[in-house]
Amino acid sequence: MTVVVLAVDGSEHSHGATNWVASTGALAAPRIVHLVHVSPVLGRTGFGTVDFEQENREQAKLAFEEAHRILSGRADTIHDHWLRGEAVEAIVSFAANNGADLLVLGAKGVGALKAALTGSVVSKVVAQSTVPTVVVNTPDEDA
Repeated sequence: MTVVVLAVDGSEHSHGATNWVASTGALAAPRIVHLVHVSPVLGRTGFGTVDFEQENREQAKLAFEEAHRILSGRADTIHDHWLRGEAVEAIVSFAANNGADLLVLGAKGVGALKAALTGSVVSKVVAQSTVPTVVVNTPDEDA
């Protein structure tokens, strides 16, 4: 059995990570996948609380739907987890507290210098995670 925590945000980079989970033969069956989508707590300026909550709910829903489509028939069990808070802390804590064998994230592939300067979420998750972590890199053409 392999328990995978897969961070999804609906981007092409998270689709790449989802495709990796779906296609890799390295994961023992049964495959249990916990999809994690993290929404920030504070809204953007000009958004009412209800509007911001609805936008976050819709983003999570779309990310989960696409991940389910990709994983269909390739994971034995899929659980959706819509979390709120700071992304790095939420992802790292969820993986550590839910028996994950593996944490998987997608990355832009912007390069080490740009990631260091911008403080990428992926870099911070890798640095803080106590769970083995796979980063599926999708090159950024501008890098």
